[in-house]
Amino acid sequence: MNQEFKDTLKTVVDKIGAAVEDAATLTVETWYITIDDEGGATGSAAKADFETRRRPLARTVIQWDTDCISVIPLRKGADNKLEVAENLLVLHNQNVQTARQYRADIINTFLNLIS
Repeated sequence: MNQEFKDTLKTVVDKIGAAVEDAATLTVETWYITIDDEGGATGSAAKADFETRRRPLARTVIQWDTDCISVIPLRKGADNKLEVAENLLVLHNQNVQTARQYRADIINTFLNLIS
């Protein structure tokens, strides 16, 4: 086996290892931004405006060993007690499911390429 092939093989194995390590944790964050009547910026200014104005709404971290951490949206109800913001939680859970399916598709594609 020549050295160039060995180097290429090592690079591929290293990249596979990094991909597997990266796949060990799935993090989904759902953010919100308030909408007003001021009009919005365009181009790169719009992206900068979005980045500075966005606020976290919910977060889920799923680890390979099936540990799961979720931060969910709550609001004060009429009686001043905290209650789950159901519509926002549904939106976040849809984002989590989409991310899980996307991750599964990537892993399956990767495994099919290897075999």
